[in-house]
Amino acid sequence: MRACVLWILYLCVCCSGSKDDKIEQVPESSLDTYTWMGSLEDECLLSMLSIPGTHDSGAKGSILGMANAQDLTLEEQLGLGVRCFDIRLKDAKEGLEIQHGIVSFGLSFENDVLPVFRRYLEKYPTETLVVSLKDENCKNTEVYVDEVWRVLNSDAMRPFVVEDFKANLTLGECRGKILFLHRYNLRKERYVGGEFAPGGWKNSATFETKIWGNGDRIATCVVEDEYESYALKDSQKKVDAVMANVRQARTSADTDWYITFVSATKGLTATPEAFADKVNQPVADAIGALGKGKCGFVLMDYAGKTEGRQLVQAVINSNFKVSK
Repeated sequence: MRACVLWILYLCVCCSGSKDDKIEQVPESSLDTYTWMGSLEDECLLSMLSIPGTHDSGAKGSILGMANAQDLTLEEQLGLGVRCFDIRLKDAKEGLEIQHGIVSFGLSFENDVLPVFRRYLEKYPTETLVVSLKDENCKNTEVYVDEVWRVLNSDAMRPFVVEDFKANLTLGECRGKILFLHRYNLRKERYVGGEFAPGGWKNSATFETKIWGNGDRIATCVVEDEYESYALKDSQKKVDAVMANVRQARTSADTDWYITFVSATKGLTATPEAFADKVNQPVADAIGALGKGKCGFVLMDYAGKTEGRQLVQAVINSNFKVSK
């Protein structure tokens, strides 16, 4: 209980007040951000693409500033060009809700989050979404298991899901659909999407793991998630860790999957926003300097700020056949 109280005080102290900042909207006329995947060939391997994403995608609007990781709604992120989402869920009175640490954001997975994704794909069927799902401190993990299973197998969702994972999934196989990647082992006879190897996700590290589909469908996945390894004054070390993973992706096997988190936090003053202000622009510049090539999935905080927008665009522009 004492730790919980201290954590709440910690979040309050770090409240940035950024939720009141005016967010510049992405005009819908900018179809390059709304439908940028439409200029890529169906035969492109998903693992060979450069796809911008957001860390703790639904963590926006809390009065506890340290809990916030984003300044845009899910709809706004989609309009900006984000196609990979980090969704963390906790059991609630009804179903599952978006959670970050001990803070709930009151967004229902079934009734708020997934309808946003479905509506977008209905309107822009050239696109595909990759959604990582994680149990975030559920009181009852069986509720999480059962709810995820029920919702993703519902009549509303079945037309929109990639049924099974394989290392060589193509964009054409995934257009208009969502590839779910589970960070928690559902332990079901058949699950929708792919699953990270149990125990394979390391804490605040760069590591290699596996993504499993059904049967012998397995892919190597390299993850950089050094989210609390550096002080804010050492933010360049985080940039270096990010770019090391991106550069490794450039020389990797076509069917190896790469996930890179640009996000970080450390101590009382190094909030997610403070770190984003330090690292997003240098990473955008470094990716831009690399030219065309595979980056994998690049997830960031505060995608709506100027530096975040630059990073989203830099990742999109890394793809070989995206027309400007």
